[in-house]
Amino acid sequence: MAVPEQFYTATNEEITRDKIVQDWIDNYMKNTDGKLTDFTEGSEIRNILESFALSIYVLEYYKMLEYRQHWIIYATGSYLDLHGTALKMPRKQGTYATGYVTVTLPKILDYDFYIDDDTVFINPTTNIQYLIYKTIEQKSDDYQYYIPAGALSIEIPVVCSVIGTIGNTGKKTVNAFYYQLKMENVTCINYEPITGGSDVESDDDYRTRLLAREKDSSFGGKVWYQNICTQIEGVHDVYVTFMADYVHLFINGNSKPINPTILATCLSELNKKQNHLLGHNFRVYEPDYYDLNLKIEINGGSNLTENNIISRMTTLIDGGVDDGMGFLGYNLGQSLKESEIISALNALEGINSVTPYIANKEGEYDRFKKIPCQPNQVVRILDIVVEFRGEE
Repeated sequence: MAVPEQFYTATNEEITRDKIVQDWIDNYMKNTDGKLTDFTEGSEIRNILESFALSIYVLEYYKMLEYRQHWIIYATGSYLDLHGTALKMPRKQGTYATGYVTVTLPKILDYDFYIDDDTVFINPTTNIQYLIYKTIEQKSDDYQYYIPAGALSIEIPVVCSVIGTIGNTGKKTVNAFYYQLKMENVTCINYEPITGGSDVESDDDYRTRLLAREKDSSFGGKVWYQNICTQIEGVHDVYVTFMADYVHLFINGNSKPINPTILATCLSELNKKQNHLLGHNFRVYEPDYYDLNLKIEINGGSNLTENNIISRMTTLIDGGVDDGMGFLGYNLGQSLKESEIISALNALEGINSVTPYIANKEGEYDRFKKIPCQPNQVVRILDIVVEFRGEE
């Protein structure tokens, strides 16, 4: 880890190497007549002090980092997990995506066709692998999936080989074997989306949950007012800031722009007598929108229309379900990443690759990695130009 040129202690005291050296010199001057040595730049004693100060500075910096771990707002990694343990609120672990893959024979057989337990299915676009899932009872009974004589196919439960959202995929995307089965021309496909994969909770998300837990019982705090508003139908999330005159709340709706009736309902609930007992007055606003003019280049997707792409993008931003896939929608202050657009669109059937662009001030389209938002700001789609490039 790189050590910065300066840092601040818990008491907001600035620490630098030069300050450490100067503190030593000042202390020497205070306790002696100051005539025993020369501390000017380049002097031998000054150079010795500066070499000592480097080691002391590094030690002080790492001591400060460890000290900060005592507070949830600064804690990271396993230190943050310790805070969660104390609050009986462990970090959310990731989950594996699950679903079903249908294996189909090229023709009906007069004998049972068994599927080997080590059969691996694959999404050729992402190269993510999916394994056959068995219950504990099936494993103890040495159960093996098979296509009975006279039947043509079987639906087999599968689980992604890697944990996280990376395993979630749209319907008809898992359509190949990692190793071809003994019989030729056997096919596989998932007719429904494979879902349920979630990532291990990040430090930022976990910290937010822990801090909210501490504040949940705080009448009149930010979380208190957020909870009042998010219980109102049509509200997605809320940003609260305390100003000298009013408590200001920015309300993000499940659709954009937010219905003014929802804002009025939020203000009515906030203006209940119990909240005014604290001397709080309220102002509610719709978010500052980060308006997006996007161009999406699609390779493949001959079975799709522009409306399919727009519907998926709108659901990605606002939240909801599109073609069997669920999206949480974007919160106030949440950045929009290029990779998230690509992942959402790649899950549509038939798409080989996606390239998103955003319009600049001159109206020209540029690639981007991330669009950052301020705490009271949320992304909103104004226009999407969809270009299908055909098959790659």
